[in-house]
Amino acid sequence: MKRYLYILVILVSSLFLVECSDNDIVNQAFIDDTEVSVIIPFGASSVQNVDIKTRATYGLHYESMVRNLYVLLFANGERIYGRYFDSSTLNNTGADEYWTVNNMTSNTTTQTNGELHLKLPLVQNAELVLVANIDLDFMNLSEDRLGLIRKTDELQSMLVSLNQLFPVRNAGYFMMTSYNTGVAIDNSGKITIPGANKIFLERLDSKIEVNVKVDPNATDNNQKIESFTPESWQVVNIPKTSYLIEHNDELQLDASSYFNIDEQNFETTDNETVNGVETGAVLHGFSFYTLENKRSGSIKKSVNGNIHDRERRNKFTDNPLDANYGTYDNSNGLWEYAPELATYIIVKGELSMVVDPGQTEEQHLIADVTYHIHLGDFSSNKDNYDLCRNTNYKYTINIKGVDKIETEVETSSDNLFGITEEQPGASGHLYEAEADIYTFDAHYGQRVYTIKAPDVDIENMTWYVRTPFGREGIPLKDIYGNEIYNDLDYKWVEFAINDKNPGSNTYSDANLAYPSDKNSLMYVIDMLRFVKEETIKWKNRENSAYDDNDELKFTVFVDEFYYDENPMNPNDHELLWKKFVNQPNRLMHILCKNQRSADGESSITGSVLTIRQRSIQTPYNISLSKTNLTEAWGCETEDETKNIGWFYSPDERVNSGNRYRITSYTPDNTSRTDGLYNTACLLNLVSGNATNGKSVNTNLRWDTFLDFSANDVQLKDKYKAGLYSVLLRNRDLDGDGIIDPEELRWYIASLDQLCGLFFGDQGLSTDAQLYPIELSLQPNTKVVGGVFDGVYPWRQHVVSSTAWNQTPGNVPTIVWAEEGASTGEYQVHYDKPAYSPVRCIRNLGLDAPSAESIITAGSNCPKDNLVQVTKLSNDKYRFDFTNINAESLRESFTTKEPVPGNEYSYESRLFYGFETGPFYGDFGATYQQNGNGLKVRLENGDSPSYDNVNYADYRVPNIREGVAMNLYCDASWWSGREFMVSNYYSFGYYGNRYDGSNFYSWAIHPDRVTVGTQSINKIQFVKDWDPR
Repeated sequence: MKRYLYILVILVSSLFLVECSDNDIVNQAFIDDTEVSVIIPFGASSVQNVDIKTRATYGLHYESMVRNLYVLLFANGERIYGRYFDSSTLNNTGADEYWTVNNMTSNTTTQTNGELHLKLPLVQNAELVLVANIDLDFMNLSEDRLGLIRKTDELQSMLVSLNQLFPVRNAGYFMMTSYNTGVAIDNSGKITIPGANKIFLERLDSKIEVNVKVDPNATDNNQKIESFTPESWQVVNIPKTSYLIEHNDELQLDASSYFNIDEQNFETTDNETVNGVETGAVLHGFSFYTLENKRSGSIKKSVNGNIHDRERRNKFTDNPLDANYGTYDNSNGLWEYAPELATYIIVKGELSMVVDPGQTEEQHLIADVTYHIHLGDFSSNKDNYDLCRNTNYKYTINIKGVDKIETEVETSSDNLFGITEEQPGASGHLYEAEADIYTFDAHYGQRVYTIKAPDVDIENMTWYVRTPFGREGIPLKDIYGNEIYNDLDYKWVEFAINDKNPGSNTYSDANLAYPSDKNSLMYVIDMLRFVKEETIKWKNRENSAYDDNDELKFTVFVDEFYYDENPMNPNDHELLWKKFVNQPNRLMHILCKNQRSADGESSITGSVLTIRQRSIQTPYNISLSKTNLTEAWGCETEDETKNIGWFYSPDERVNSGNRYRITSYTPDNTSRTDGLYNTACLLNLVSGNATNGKSVNTNLRWDTFLDFSANDVQLKDKYKAGLYSVLLRNRDLDGDGIIDPEELRWYIASLDQLCGLFFGDQGLSTDAQLYPIELSLQPNTKVVGGVFDGVYPWRQHVVSSTAWNQTPGNVPTIVWAEEGASTGEYQVHYDKPAYSPVRCIRNLGLDAPSAESIITAGSNCPKDNLVQVTKLSNDKYRFDFTNINAESLRESFTTKEPVPGNEYSYESRLFYGFETGPFYGDFGATYQQNGNGLKVRLENGDSPSYDNVNYADYRVPNIREGVAMNLYCDASWWSGREFMVSNYYSFGYYGNRYDGSNFYSWAIHPDRVTVGTQSINKIQFVKDWDPR
């Protein structure tokens, strides 16, 4: 880890100074009651520019702004002057006392500087104290509280606490202090500050940046990294409280004065560059702020230079023969060396590797890895656990392989004594697949799986399972050697022996259709019993089920990742869906070996078949405490068929240019909310219209669309299109060949649902987000050749099931995911070709669709809307977002105007609710207009709400709030309205400029949300509203 120190003079000592020092109290001071005019300069020195790309923290300019100041002057420990300065005295040159400030406006401009113009008494050996950016939104320090301070002792002992327990801050309102001793003011008004010609302000916060680095070219013991998928990060032991004025000594706090944050998604993915050249490594990052936490004085014992011991936990014994071996002793806390209240992070992810790359029999490794890292400056002192104020800490986790995890397990198994944990802060579960790894999404799936007789180890072959329910592991055995498996959840995978090829004794590679006769299906218990029995016959040269190639071929049917009942407790029905959505992959292994370290933290699983299935991802709040939320919907992780390229099949071409649409019937896919109804209409499963009545088409067959002849089920050539790929997510559950309404469990998302995935994106896995962050790393050059010829690889236009403008038979509405949630008509912008995937949805907690419900729009939606909207009057709406997962919401209630980050910034998130306010019909400038444009004014803290007393307490909406108003406010409210939002477009002029130099921000219209050359100068005000 490198520590970056930046010095920012007065109101701002740059990125965060490192020195932690007490301020000596001067006992004797000279005071003369004569007042003189004094000018106190403040500013910032030149520092290394810092480009912060993470979402929860800001660039240096926002961390350097000064919005208000409280000035205190003490002599002999007694207060002799105190005054608060805010916008009312800013630049008020006609007053006796005022202040000026030139805030830093970007990371490349001059540092913040300004002047205080005060009337102060003549003093020597005085103490001058400045407190900047008082912000009751975040900190319990007010002007009134400082006004009560009369002695320096009171100030030195003052504690401040967070009002909102989340590691973010209001941009431009970072609380800063400066304590200056030995200050003198002479009768000419000259002020002398020992050792400085300006006042230096230091932030109370530490700033933490973490990057997980994976080198794709690294090999270790013949293992080559294929990929690293970050899953989550978490912070433990964030202090709620700090001294206002810095102290050298530790602030003695108990555990109740700390808080933890829940697991969060990684925020950034960037290609690593060194000296402007990409290294091939990928950086996955996150960042956060915390109050200082000095804990080095509380270490339990020194690590003596061994950095890995910082994360070592207490174990009862190192003797493997002891009954307590492998368990932790928490009687003296969690950690053997580290202070119990030191701040640490937990990073989780999945590592995929190849063993013996390039060889014919290469093996694949999958490791679920977890890293615990105690923070502090351990670059030179490995016993340092301090987080100092005004300091920026940067950490890089460099992953080169999983050998240490593997060695830990192998060692603890092979060598009973002298066991050494090489890296106790890193643990993982390693899956070594000697044959096939099949990864399925949350919907139904199937593949053909081959077992070769010579590979079967009859004695050691068993199975392993991990799901949200039941025990994780392999079947246990009773005293008679019989397997016990009633505590394992295994019935989500079924096997059927394949047919033989006509006229031969070899098995077909073709998939079986899901059978109507369930007796032909086997669970893993029966399948392995069958394989072992047939393998014994084969080895004894008896007639067996093996074919002439010594192979058995099965079709593996994987159920959807959905439970109608808890397989371990059939009576557990209440809010069951909340227990299996947004979960880690469920796994089944056909095993040849299984080893676990004695501490249980790491394991190796050797398998001849690995089945991994992703869980359903939902943007809803899945907290079990939210008992009134009983119905919802969730989505698959990705469109596995997106390489098809088109939403409609080639047979559905019309004559107007290259436009596609259905011509043989007119689907009534007009619902903005009911994607199931829309999908049924698009498939012609529901036909008719409101005038003539609607009915279910009972002649629609699965084999019309699906081809079972390959190793995995595919669409027939005539129907290779995104629309029909929805059938690959579903299954002929009764095996009769007819597509029944109750079999359409998965459907193409409606427009509202796609926007809901944008609203709640941080509750989804990073792969399931509507715009996967990895796409932003793609170049701004078109693909050449293939089905995606001419496509920009960084664009993604997700196709909804909702007809454009709700017009029957019209082309569908698309969401431009690279623009957040801009909307448009499918295949209109030929100059901006993009990937056009679909995203399929499943209802949660609702009954399967029926012939009665599927023909009526709105009958297939959860009763609990993701977004709850109330119209208070013709001009006012209230939006309630408490049904959205908390990870996606802005935790901090604010009365201030947030800074204009991009669509992925913290400021672009929704709060728990908002209320619409006045409409500013002529702001007088556009978003990007120089000098007085909306973006410039927001960056300077100059809210448009200051322009009129009727706008007080309101602010400019962000992009998600704008999308919500577009979706849910009715036509009468929209009359005469269109407006700007506060955020800028990450691919536009203020971002990486992929989309040219003329695209700045969004315009919200009644019928669409769009990015373009911004000419609108209107604002629809909103304000935070807390419905909790």
